Amino acid sequence: MCTRWLITCMFLLLVNKVSLEKPIIAVEGGTIILPCLYSGAPLQRDEMNVFWRHNDKRKVHNIVKGEVSVVEQDPAYQNRTESFPKEFAKGNFSIKLSRVTSSDNGAYSCHMLFESDVQSIQLQVERAAPQPTPRPGNKAMEVRSILSSLVFAVLLGYFFFI
Repeated sequence: MCTRWLITCMFLLLVNKVSLEKPIIAVEGGTIILPCLYSGAPLQRDEMNVFWRHNDKRKVHNIVKGEVSVVEQDPAYQNRTESFPKEFAKGNFSIKLSRVTSSDNGAYSCHMLFESDVQSIQLQVERAAPQPTPRPGNKAMEVRSILSSLVFAVLLGYFFFI
């Protein structure tokens, strides 16, 4: 029975690890949520130290003692990251990254110091699909076509109701 439990736990850990390795797709100019979840014992606010990094170097977002800290934040992320303080007590240390750019491509890591755990996420930024540009049509032809249809409908109605 202990072996079965151990195998089940290993399988769940493997599935969780594989799911985090699948890249998250973001659209250039859009907004994306980068997940970081903790499911252990409840934490005190002063234990909540979480550091987000991009490619293990750039300081994206810090949570120090349960408070957001932008003191050492990389200028490229200023006014573009947001966390959810009301969710910290539930173990949710995810961040929202706004105005995504191609330079945001890469590996993001969520370092939870209270757990000695690091969750990694691969972000893949794709160009936004080009918006179809209105093609200048022949407006006179469109108006004539509508008028012709209207005249035809009136004449058709006239002949059927006489």
